[in-house]
Amino acid sequence: MSSKAKVLKGFTMLVGGRVGSALISVLSTAILARLLSPDDFGLVSAALVVLALANVIFDGAFGVSLIKKQSVSIAEQRTTLTVAMLLSLVLIALIVLLSPQIGVFFRSESVGDLLYVAALTIPFKAIFAVSSATLQRDSRFGSIAVGSLVGQIFGNVLVAVPMALWGFGPWALVVGMVLAGAMEAAIVAGKAKMSLRPQLEKAAFRDLTGSALFSLANVMNWVANTGANAVVGRSMGFYDLGIYSRGWKLLDLVVGITATPLSRVLLPAFASRRDDPVRLAASLRQAFHLAVPAYACMSVFLVVHAQLIVYAALGAKWDQTILVAQFFFAALVPRCAFKISENFAVAAGRSGAAVVRQFIYAALMVGGAVLGLRYGVSGVALMTSGAVTIFYIISISFALRIGNMSPLPILWIHCKAGILAALIATVDSLLVWTFSEWPLILRHGVGGAGGAIVMLALLSVAPAFWLGPAGESYIPRFRQLVRKINPASVPKG
Repeated sequence: MSSKAKVLKGFTMLVGGRVGSALISVLSTAILARLLSPDDFGLVSAALVVLALANVIFDGAFGVSLIKKQSVSIAEQRTTLTVAMLLSLVLIALIVLLSPQIGVFFRSESVGDLLYVAALTIPFKAIFAVSSATLQRDSRFGSIAVGSLVGQIFGNVLVAVPMALWGFGPWALVVGMVLAGAMEAAIVAGKAKMSLRPQLEKAAFRDLTGSALFSLANVMNWVANTGANAVVGRSMGFYDLGIYSRGWKLLDLVVGITATPLSRVLLPAFASRRDDPVRLAASLRQAFHLAVPAYACMSVFLVVHAQLIVYAALGAKWDQTILVAQFFFAALVPRCAFKISENFAVAAGRSGAAVVRQFIYAALMVGGAVLGLRYGVSGVALMTSGAVTIFYIISISFALRIGNMSPLPILWIHCKAGILAALIATVDSLLVWTFSEWPLILRHGVGGAGGAIVMLALLSVAPAFWLGPAGESYIPRFRQLVRKINPASVPKG
């Protein structure tokens, strides 16, 4: 199997698992949002500001260090897991020690109380990071997808929903999260056949410290993605944080389904071409050519149909989230596609510069959140979406510079995606407006169908124009699939 085929297969498997996990997440969120209040979600979001740090540390320092190696010995695997577990214990101790101060920052003792229990997820995150990196190296993406899916079902449905029904409030979310992490880590570690025997090998430990800069970059990314939550929670209260965080969560579901699997697949794919600059640059262009139009089309549908999405996923009492979600959905291309340029930079051995870029990203996000406060929670969403876009431009510029590539082809890719998105948006929004007297589901259904027809027609007529050279191969496959499922094409008995 060619490297391109392996990338596509791995991406498909990860997306399939992510779609399953996202469907479970949507189902549990749809139920929990109707049982719990925005204040409950705001409290948990405040606690997650701290816990999200563990995720980025483990994925950065431990996951990447294994993925980038040509081969990994048992001693290296054990050392990585041992150091990760020791660090998780240190983080738990720090959180327990600082929980009262964190509660003071958010002006609520409840945040500190939730953190005592929520911190139990940290060791599970450590195990999952090392185990999933091991599976990624072997292109066993399906095992990662299964672990995530089963963990979601167990924690967020079988545990969190009953607890919410029984009146446990935000504790339902926290306990469900802890048990989901435990189940996910257990399954993925089992699939990877992780050795739990502690070991510290000097050479392996030195390799881990070499990933410190990338981990520091991830810490800056944590500041960027959670800093706005801290600003909103501190300045506006838990109700507004609940509204803001649910809007971000809806965006995050799309990111989790598409961009996160793409990132996991692209890093080893780019790394395998590190010694061939021509192929590496070609891979970057092709990744943008396929991803940017796809994200642009998704962005249009999400923005136009945000009201239906919010009502279906959260309920009518969350109508203040609609505008917040629209601002986030409008920034879907930069929010997702920046992972392409960032993984390119890491694969090219430029992890150190990532720290500077992520610091700029964090400053933009936190600064944007502060500037947006005077306009309410929607203002914060608008300003942070602008910050994401600015960072995307910075990230692409750096990738092009280290790849010694002209910016014009990448700029043309984005221009074409913008034209495609504008045509779809025009038809979709006009149909929704024309049938505005119809019930919500029907008018959005008609609009979405019209937009989808326009999109498919444009892609079918000129696939290479919109999607690059690879587009010529994807559209015929789609046509064959349609003919297979078309009843008219089935021979009559």
